[in-house]
Amino acid sequence: KLRELGVKANEFVGIITDRSIEMAISIIAVLKSGGAYVPIDPKYPEERIRFMLEDSKPKAVIKYTQNEVEIPEGIEIVEPEKYTEVVEKNPEKIKTQDDLIYLIYTSGTTGKPKAVALEERGVIADIFNFKRTFGIDENVVSLQQASYSFDMFVEEFYPAICSGGRVVTAPAEIVPDVEKLHEYINRNEVTLVHCSPLLMN
Repeated sequence: KLRELGVKANEFVGIITDRSIEMAISIIAVLKSGGAYVPIDPKYPEERIRFMLEDSKPKAVIKYTQNEVEIPEGIEIVEPEKYTEVVEKNPEKIKTQDDLIYLIYTSGTTGKPKAVALEERGVIADIFNFKRTFGIDENVVSLQQASYSFDMFVEEFYPAICSGGRVVTAPAEIVPDVEKLHEYINRNEVTLVHCSPLLMN
């Protein structure tokens, strides 16, 4: 669908999804289309979401959220639940390592959020370095607890899926509750937790 909408290398697709399998599917869909994704947390204030969409000028937005999110006119909205057709083979690869993989915004604490674009080459280097350093293989069960709009998400998500391992996405409401998070980690047999020193302590 994204290719039908004309998504090509280095063109942006906004992703506004709740924590769900659709979040992961949407990210992979954008990468397979050849585009670069712009992760936008649906819980962001309306003004911040509008700024990010106007600034990045995405070709389309993949939307899958319980939150009310207003998308500016002129941006195509793709809702994952409407596309159930099984595709037997991968689309032809049009992306190179010099192309962008995602566009992430700073917190904006010192003013307006600033966009930071990352090339595929840099993200791949980070993934393989992370895999090598921590001995990640197909047996890994990685806890995904950071918002996908933060860089930490990259190291929670990609090393595991690129190794044939599992990613377990913790519900947002249990992340700040250490007791519930501890129980969740044990119940899901998590083997890799990437977090701040504060949370680890």
